[in-house]
Amino acid sequence: MLARQALGRFDLALVTAMAAATSLGLLMIYSTTFLSGGGLFYRQLTWLAVAVVVFVVVVAIDYRVWAG
Repeated sequence: MLARQALGRFDLALVTAMAAATSLGLLMIYSTTFLSGGGLFYRQLTWLAVAVVVFVVVVAIDYRVWAG
């Protein structure tokens, strides 16, 4: 039920723009660190995964829950 309500409030254009900018940034980091092992790329990818999980959790919770 929470997921269906959260999807109704989603701004798809904003999420798409954010995903495109993030993908471009990851591509730039990958191309820069490709020959040196790519450690920075995988670290950024890990933090991106953490951020996506936090994003989904925050979006799924109605703001009125925090207001009391």
